[in-house]
Amino acid sequence: MKLVEVIRATKVDVEIGKWETGHITRSQFPLSQAKNKNYKFGPDYRWRVVRFRCLGHEWRVLLLLCAPREIFRTTLAVEVGGDLRVVCQHEYHASEPGWHCHLSL
Repeated sequence: MKLVEVIRATKVDVEIGKWETGHITRSQFPLSQAKNKNYKFGPDYRWRVVRFRCLGHEWRVLLLLCAPREIFRTTLAVEVGGDLRVVCQHEYHASEPGWHCHLSL
């Protein structure tokens, strides 16, 4: 499966979670391989999780924003056996030149 197929596919059962602060709960974004520090952010960070289905899979997007430091990150992951597998991350940091993407396909 190509990332562009996921981007272009029709999404169904879309659930947009509320904006939260503090720790990201593993129930919202379960990454069994991630260390606890990957879930801990200071009070300046806000996050939300979007869930949807497409192409026969369940997907989640983690949105992470720190407005004072001008940091924005989205993480797209697919559900695999009760866990999530990260497909890609898009990030923007004001201290770096523009947007960049990390792919895991």
